[in-house]
Amino acid sequence: GSMESWSANNWAVGDYFEFQVSTLGYADLTVSWDQTRSSSGVSVFDLSYSLDGSVFTVFTDDYTVAATSWSSGSVSAGSQYSALLAAVDVLEQQPSVYFRLVAQAAPGDPAGAVRVDNFSVEGVAVPE
Repeated sequence: GSMESWSANNWAVGDYFEFQVSTLGYADLTVSWDQTRSSSGVSVFDLSYSLDGSVFTVFTDDYTVAATSWSSGSVSAGSQYSALLAAVDVLEQQPSVYFRLVAQAAPGDPAGAVRVDNFSVEGVAVPE
């Protein structure tokens, strides 16, 4: 966790966090992030990707987010997630790739919070 994490409440099914990155110069991508929720926050999400920011493909369907404590000084192993996208060649060498973490269930309470931090996309450098 960090002081720059995103936190949101008042979730509905289909709401999302979105990230846009360039993958120019990289192949065999891996996405990783930290995510947690309050005891009444949304617990089920999808990881989706897109090249145009409007048509998304689900990569990881219905992953469960644990209700773990959040600390701005350390990361809880229970809040770390990753996805190996090496087989999704269409995402390699692109000027813009969009990723979404999409709520797939309603929260237990509208005040239930979800927090995301340290979203990163890594890959193997492609020689010029």
